[in-house]
Amino acid sequence: MAGKTPYVVPITEAGDVGLYGTKAQSLSRLATAGFPVPEAFCISADAYREHTDRAGVAALMAILRGVPESAPAVTLTPILQRIRSSVIHTPLDPALVAAVQEAFEAMGPGAVSVRSSVTTPDMVTGPLVGRHGTYFVPGFHEVLHAITHCWTSLWGDLAWRDREAAGLADADVSVACVVQRLVPATSSGVVFTADPATGDPDRIIVESCYGLGEAIVAGKVKPDRFTLSREGLVLTHSDVHPKPVHLLVDDSGRVVQRIVPPDHAAAASVTPYEVREIAALALNVEPLTDGPACVEWARAAGVTWLLQARPLVVGR
Repeated sequence: MAGKTPYVVPITEAGDVGLYGTKAQSLSRLATAGFPVPEAFCISADAYREHTDRAGVAALMAILRGVPESAPAVTLTPILQRIRSSVIHTPLDPALVAAVQEAFEAMGPGAVSVRSSVTTPDMVTGPLVGRHGTYFVPGFHEVLHAITHCWTSLWGDLAWRDREAAGLADADVSVACVVQRLVPATSSGVVFTADPATGDPDRIIVESCYGLGEAIVAGKVKPDRFTLSREGLVLTHSDVHPKPVHLLVDDSGRVVQRIVPPDHAAAASVTPYEVREIAALALNVEPLTDGPACVEWARAAGVTWLLQARPLVVGR
């Protein structure tokens, strides 16, 4: 364990970006402010730093950064593969394993998501959004595997090339991990508290699908899209698309894809009342993001849970 910093803390204590990353900081602010956030804990970036030190990543990074810019992209692939392999095959620190097990068991049984939380704010904007791993797992041992895969997602070929293109190849970046109770969502999606294309603050956009929002991220469905006015949250436009499949949490705690009955697939995944409730909740988040926000949400048993909130990047 590095210094006096614990490897694992409750999400409400994960506000330091350098230790817990941007995603954890966002969730920490939401939870501390009283918003409905699923129970979670965070594994600090110190655990990543300790692990990659033992895995010899620094020496491999020096080789990677020594490749000339003029070299073909394929030249980098075997080096990135060696970094990922070194991280995966280096045993986890027993202190980390014990701390994660204690925190996981304290949450009780049930599926969780394991989410990467990078320590460099510039890496969660533009093309770098979504490059770092999120995994849905049913149990403790799968959590341990997911942690190492979150760490290696920093060294994916596309993630590295996007970092180079964004001028962040030399950034001193580490990865924390958020382990969060997986909401058995009946619907989920994202809300933008200004038009993401134009920045118009009078247009609130809610996107949604049935089940887990990963179906949208993975391109399995085109989301329903609802436009509301900021003043009075009046629903001004609805664009409903067929949603032939959805992702659900089964009885074993694993995420599975299921067919949506045709009549249900063609219907809106949220009601007008739910759309307004989601939009109102997101607007209340804006003080935490210092302006227009992009907020991930999931609904289960009549409750809207917030999964992340970040400043809106217009035109992305």
